[in-house]
Amino acid sequence: MKLQLRLIKELRITMKRMNKKGNLVFNTLMWIFKIFFVVIVLFTLVFLIRSFISTELDIFNAEADIFIQRLFMSRNGISFYDENIGRLYPGVIDKNSFLLSNIEDRLNYSIYYGIENKRIAANITLMDSQGTIRSVIYNPDYYDRWKMLVKALWIRGPGGVRPKTKEFNVLIREEGSFKPGILKIEVIIPNS
Repeated sequence: MKLQLRLIKELRITMKRMNKKGNLVFNTLMWIFKIFFVVIVLFTLVFLIRSFISTELDIFNAEADIFIQRLFMSRNGISFYDENIGRLYPGVIDKNSFLLSNIEDRLNYSIYYGIENKRIAANITLMDSQGTIRSVIYNPDYYDRWKMLVKALWIRGPGGVRPKTKEFNVLIREEGSFKPGILKIEVIIPNS
């Protein structure tokens, strides 16, 4: 029994001495596979993280909607303002004030984007059941330029423009009476 234990012990020692080079090669190969696996995991993580990060913000719709809301909610805008009680009626358009010759100046005063407005232009058209009452252009110099770009369908990238058209059901106030109408607003905003 002692002899068997001694032989087993010597056999283990001999096997350890013989397998040192084999263990070294095996461990080296395993490290190569482990490093390869870590590289694959890192590239996958970087790809997943970059796919969820937005590097470009598109604020076109928000900017157009804010302009339209300012148009409705401004005292000097197109909505009816009752001076006696100091109340603004956003869905009611006063036909007489809409037909005034200085409506463009009033709009530029109420929605101010600077002396030379290169940010936004709009065409505001009021229609009733008989047809178009009047069309007012906000920032007419740039509206005419940008309208040509819209017609040419050149809207991508810097130097291009994007249009947005919205129609609203409104009430047209004329000498104390109200009738239904449609307010069509076409907003044009440059890309850059």
